[in-house]
Amino acid sequence: MTHKHGVWFLILTNHVLSIVGLYYATIEWYPLILLGFLLFGKLGSEIGNHRYVAHRSFETGPIRHFILSTFGMFNCYGSTMSWVVAHRHHHKHSDKEEDPHSPHIMHWTKVWLTLWNPIKTNVRDYVDL
Repeated sequence: MTHKHGVWFLILTNHVLSIVGLYYATIEWYPLILLGFLLFGKLGSEIGNHRYVAHRSFETGPIRHFILSTFGMFNCYGSTMSWVVAHRHHHKHSDKEEDPHSPHIMHWTKVWLTLWNPIKTNVRDYVDL
């Protein structure tokens, strides 16, 4: 199995298992599902990866930094650094051919499944990471 097929398999499996889990979840599981969504989805991805690391919207100490970065990695985006580099590249080349995940250039399913186009970056643009 090539690396590309392995990534497809991992992403597809993650989404299928999420749907199956939600289908079979009973009422008493909903608080745990909501907690997982809030911790990993919002705290890790939106606040951690997006606002804190990518845009440097606020500063925090080493413990909160570790928590935000760790929760951000559980979203099947890869490492925090790889997501931030892709997101900054997206802002730099928004809706142009170089944009790694523009829904105007690639099909929305590829964007949703995080099957973004590979990017070529200059390391000097991301020395703060």
